[in-house]
Amino acid sequence: MQTKDPLGKKRTDILPYMLLLPTLLVVGGFVLYPLVSNIVMSFRDAKLIKATSQFIGFANYATILASPRIWESIARTFVWTIINIFFMSIIGLVTALLFTAEFHGKNFLKMVILIPWVLPQVVSGFTWNVMLSDNMGIITAFLRASGLCSPDFSWFQTGSMAMASAILANVWRGYPFFALMLYAKIKTLPREQIEAARIDGASGTRLFLSIMFPHIKVVLFTCMSLAFLWTYNAYDIIKVMTDGGPADATLTLPLLIQREAFEYYNLSTASTMSIVTFIIIIILVALYSAAVSIAKRREA
Repeated sequence: MQTKDPLGKKRTDILPYMLLLPTLLVVGGFVLYPLVSNIVMSFRDAKLIKATSQFIGFANYATILASPRIWESIARTFVWTIINIFFMSIIGLVTALLFTAEFHGKNFLKMVILIPWVLPQVVSGFTWNVMLSDNMGIITAFLRASGLCSPDFSWFQTGSMAMASAILANVWRGYPFFALMLYAKIKTLPREQIEAARIDGASGTRLFLSIMFPHIKVVLFTCMSLAFLWTYNAYDIIKVMTDGGPADATLTLPLLIQREAFEYYNLSTASTMSIVTFIIIIILVALYSAAVSIAKRREA
């Protein structure tokens, strides 16, 4: 940090950096050590059932990249992530626009809507697992009683329905974040702009696309970026609800890494998968940042 002395000369003040140093060391230890440890282990043949390991170079990476199972898992993870973000964005945006209207109970709704977001993923997954279960699920019982599905309908019998159930639970958990962030941004929109647009004849879709969306798009895209990182790495909610089944139909990359490490005892393979996941996320974040920079330059 640069400051000026009484003579007007610039000097570097190291005190702020010294005050931040303990925190940076702690955070760096928790972040850098696992990362470096994973990188080192990905070049070895470490297993939980072996006392020693040896350096094998890029053999783990060659094995991983040649495995159809991991590519299927990556594709499944992208499908899971994109569908979740799409519905979180749509439902969150609709909810935010609903909050702009005046109705009884709005303050109470704004207060309780964050409950799904603050609940742990394990609790959310277990709750939805109970509600969708074949024997005592209230949602399944309602669908059967209303004739919307067959009496032997099950959410977890096929891969597509099991994935849909996990997506339903995760969207319910994630959309309040979108709703409140977008609502907070909409509230900063000057009323004069909306009133002027209405005087000019804009209403409904035109008002949203021309006035509201340009105002909230930065927040929307930021929420989508954060939701991508959280959803791509989601583990607890799928583990609790489907455990990757049936027949690995919901086996996303985080679950596959956990199986390799703690069920098959292949620590090096799991570390290699983690590094591959890290590289994929870094590439996607870089592409997103480049796209945002290009869009800003075009607007300027």
